[in-house]
Amino acid sequence: MVVGEVTWKPGGTSGWHRHPGVVFVTMLKGEIEVTWERDCVPRTYSEGEGFFDPGVVHNADNRSDDENARAYAVFLGIPDGEPATIWVEPVDC
Repeated sequence: MVVGEVTWKPGGTSGWHRHPGVVFVTMLKGEIEVTWERDCVPRTYSEGEGFFDPGVVHNADNRSDDENARAYAVFLGIPDGEPATIWVEPVDC
């Protein structure tokens, strides 16, 4: 298990990526818009909400012009010696 705190600056993006295991995310502050490769539908997650990432390609953006967004991310099933995040080519949504 790997636990991390993630911060998106105003207008910031995670970039398109995936994780080799599953991830549980809980928003601490602000909101992010997550777009999943499987359907290209943006979904907004706000402070106090959370979501489950089964390891599919996605991108997360902070659309705010003036507020950071913060979240805790709990990664499960990351193979030993592997990175928790794998960057991929941008998806054409």
